[in-house]
Amino acid sequence: MNGGRSAPQRRTVVVVGMHRSGTSALAGALARLGLALPHDLMPAQGDNPRGFHEPIGIAGLNDRILESAGGAWDRPPTLLPDEMMRWLPEATAAVAASFAGLTAIVLKDPRISLLRPLWDEAMRAHGFRPRYVLIHRNPLDVAASLAARNGLSREAGLRLWLCYVRAALTTGGFAAVVGFEELLAQPQFVLSELAASLALEPSDIDAAAATLDGEDRHYQTGKHAFDEGDAAPAAVKDAWWLLRRWHSCTPLERQWAIDRIGGQAELKA
Repeated sequence: MNGGRSAPQRRTVVVVGMHRSGTSALAGALARLGLALPHDLMPAQGDNPRGFHEPIGIAGLNDRILESAGGAWDRPPTLLPDEMMRWLPEATAAVAASFAGLTAIVLKDPRISLLRPLWDEAMRAHGFRPRYVLIHRNPLDVAASLAARNGLSREAGLRLWLCYVRAALTTGGFAAVVGFEELLAQPQFVLSELAASLALEPSDIDAAAATLDGEDRHYQTGKHAFDEGDAAPAAVKDAWWLLRRWHSCTPLERQWAIDRIGGQAELKA
């Protein structure tokens, strides 16, 4: 018996956003702000030498879920919440394995942007109270990075950026929205603002900021907006417009833009 008192909730910050958009960098900085990384940490690789900061078990399960629906991280399938939920027992087990004994964590895997209802339930099953942070990056830079790393065409890279960003925006409910460019340009300021939004009390913002290095931002196009007449789909342009102006938009303006983006047709494969 607990005298009618509910068990204390465990704090969780979940980083969502597109691949190659700074999700790893942000998760690493949040770890220096007092949040624990998973036990089964994915090792660093050549394309991400500072580390991915994501759990092997959860990332692997996400790949299996996408593959079961005929897709992959770079070919996101359409999955309804009911279809995701059949994976809930495995998802809750993965959360337990990755974060056993931890009470304040950071969880990062870009695929969670596509599968958020599932992981929201899995975390809550263990008493975690998830708060979501969306990090975004110029889609032109993301497409250039994907072309170099994965051989994707510009069209495919922009389409993939849109899939992840649209999925994240549609589920909404962010504790904070962060631009990768701003994070690297003003790390102390952005991390201080983020810590305040998340009710964190970090002991050393400078140490967290020191984990960020502008040299890690590869494949910059030097463009902040699309050229007039650019053939990129309207939904990509509208999503990037919204993200760049997120903090100056009212909630009503944001929702109008999200509805517009959601109603626009996907690029043909």
